[in-house]
Amino acid sequence: MLGTRLLLQRSLLRRIPLARSLLLARSFSAPLYNSRTPDAVQMASVQTAAKPEQLALNKRSNTHNKRKQRKPKPVAEDSPEQVVLQDVQRLLATKPPPSDLTPPVPLTEPFTLVELAIEDLSCAGEGLAVVGQRVYVVPFSIPGDVVEAKVVRHSPNGPYTECDFVRVINPSPDRDDSLVKCQYFAKCAGCHYQMMPYERQLKQKREVIVRAFAHYFPNDSTDHLIPEVGDTIGSPLQYGYRTKLTPHFDKRKNSTEPPEIGFTTKGRRHVIDIEDCPIGTEAVRAGLKERREYVRNNWDQYKRGATVLLRESTTREPKTDTDTTTAPESNTEDELVKYIERKFCISDNKGQTTEYIGDYKFTNSANGFFQNNNSILPGFVSYIRDNLSLPAPASSTTPPPEGETPEPAPPIPPKYLVDAYCGSGLFTVTCGSAVQQSIGIDISAESIAYASQNASQNSISNASFQTGTASEIFKNINFPGSETSIIIDPSRKGCDHDFLNQLLQFRPKRIVYVSCNVHTQARDVAYVLGDERGVQYKIDSVRGFDFFPQTHHVESVVIMTRDEEPKKPRRYSPSDKRARKENARARSWSKDRARYAREAEAKEAKLKEKLEAEGEGNPDAESVDTPMDMGDEEPRGRKRDAGEMEPEEDGVRPAEAEQRPPRKFEIL
Repeated sequence: MLGTRLLLQRSLLRRIPLARSLLLARSFSAPLYNSRTPDAVQMASVQTAAKPEQLALNKRSNTHNKRKQRKPKPVAEDSPEQVVLQDVQRLLATKPPPSDLTPPVPLTEPFTLVELAIEDLSCAGEGLAVVGQRVYVVPFSIPGDVVEAKVVRHSPNGPYTECDFVRVINPSPDRDDSLVKCQYFAKCAGCHYQMMPYERQLKQKREVIVRAFAHYFPNDSTDHLIPEVGDTIGSPLQYGYRTKLTPHFDKRKNSTEPPEIGFTTKGRRHVIDIEDCPIGTEAVRAGLKERREYVRNNWDQYKRGATVLLRESTTREPKTDTDTTTAPESNTEDELVKYIERKFCISDNKGQTTEYIGDYKFTNSANGFFQNNNSILPGFVSYIRDNLSLPAPASSTTPPPEGETPEPAPPIPPKYLVDAYCGSGLFTVTCGSAVQQSIGIDISAESIAYASQNASQNSISNASFQTGTASEIFKNINFPGSETSIIIDPSRKGCDHDFLNQLLQFRPKRIVYVSCNVHTQARDVAYVLGDERGVQYKIDSVRGFDFFPQTHHVESVVIMTRDEEPKKPRRYSPSDKRARKENARARSWSKDRARYAREAEAKEAKLKEKLEAEGEGNPDAESVDTPMDMGDEEPRGRKRDAGEMEPEEDGVRPAEAEQRPPRKFEIL
């Protein structure tokens, strides 16, 4: 009896399931359960008393084991975590591999203070320091800094550790803390580069574009598909440029104090109470103070937290001789004579705002999307408009006199323009006047309504707009692709494969791809160039625009042109596994197998007749095995090894075989 009690107590201490302990007890004292002795009744009472506590212990034990066995979630492609991991792997690849005799460096305990020497910057604007074969990621630091940081967590997805910035021990030569204009910098998650000179910021943003395309074009040193990335175009205003801010607040339960209103802490969900934001325009900063006062006086009316909308709106009035109002910085001298601008802040989510880009007027939903830096928009729109023109054919170039370099022929404006993801019509309106007909497409009916209104109030009569889904975005477009330029300006997630497959089928002459996420842009460009239908496209230029100074964000523009000359498929496939899978599916001939079989049979019959006719005319002719396909392409499934020569066909040397135009198949 005593042994049975000890066994039960051990089961409670060691969290052994009760059923198992009772089974062991029965094996040691079987007569106990087959008799009606007082000891048996006492044992039953012990079992009944111990069961709830034992179940609770078992439940906690199972939960603990599940947490230990839980695998880390896979990192999504092109997510911020994946971009950081790419930077970490690239930096570790520059270090010598550790020898077998080198002992591994133990992981630092969380919340430990460490001293780190920053060697590089990630694409997310965070400093990278290498310790052993591990990278420590520290925000608000730049290469050359020696900083003190606090370890937060070791990433389960790669050899890097996330840290909090504490202080600078030895500053980098590129660091100038006198440039910082915000008292919340190094705490607020909004800005990353205020301590860095602006020219250095522009160079870093160009490097971000270079890295993104290098990731998706790993063999470009031999393929030469990507031209040299141009210098990033800077913003005329480095502070006071942002026309939209969205601070928020969280309402704590049973709290008697007004909540903090502002933006989140770097790496946390905690909201910092921010009274002013220097990157906002004067109207937005005034609106921030007004809305903060309103929330503090009426915070008890909110059941939970909320996001506050602050959006600048502009009115223009003709300037009179007696008016002495100072015009805004963005106006040119000619515009100063025409009008004066008055700016104010709108905080109603259902309201409307008015924006001016040069002489173009745009009305938008206050809560809708529109570019947030008006100071750079005139030059940006002009760059897009100039690059819509198609390059002149080589035959149109006038031969120069002897000894002089020929001048290229002027570009030819396209006849048609397609503005995909058009929003409220920014590019359709500002670029549509240079073409015969333009069309804007968006999935949002509200955006299409505003785009039509903007085209009407700017006297753009050759533009039309339609709502379309990604799967049928080109359904109602009857423009010939050879005379059409297309502008693509998707959200940060980029284009889906349905859209890209339709784009390749439409085959526009010129593609202008605008993106606020250069990583998804590089992925989509790799998809186009890696597809057989995109083999004729070449990249003319890649350049960044700094819409968001003091942050790591950069807007990128890629210009692509389709060459009419036939080309062989590139031996290149994007590094993205999903893109390769979709590419293979897009190139599949399974849907047209029957048609291709009929064509092959017809060619085979014609070839047999020709060979029979030649055989009758020449008795000495040898019999020839008739191939199923006499095209220049290899049979599917046969991959030529690197360095293997082209096979000879019909007695033609390889050099002559390459000069034959490749067969053209219509890929549906």
